[in-house]
Amino acid sequence: MLLEQAEESARTVMADARRSLALLTHDVEEQHSGLLPDLGSLTELARRHTAAGLEVSVRAATATQVRPGPALLAHRLVEEALAAAHDCGAGTAEVAVDDLDDALHVVVTHDGTSSGLRPERFDRLRERAGLCR
Repeated sequence: MLLEQAEESARTVMADARRSLALLTHDVEEQHSGLLPDLGSLTELARRHTAAGLEVSVRAATATQVRPGPALLAHRLVEEALAAAHDCGAGTAEVAVDDLDDALHVVVTHDGTSSGLRPERFDRLRERAGLCR
């Protein structure tokens, strides 16, 4: 199980690196062609967590309304928050992403307990959120 998680993380990192490199070498129109995860990818993320035992519902702003950078950041924040919720055990989680005039509002709630929660997850969330300042 741990090896599978490490392999999946490595695949994600490598795919993100390739996509980031592609962003540097392609025009803006191609940035919107699915090179990076965005708000539209949250449904697939929720499906994977649901298949792993954490029932996830998603309500998100329309992906086309949000610029690629903030959309990627929101996706990564949700990804990290769902991983933290999954660490706490089975249950349900709700994801809400609202496109405000000058900001995205991201909320992830989980009905489980905090047992099993790894504090370093919060460090990663703060790190990622700090990227958008």
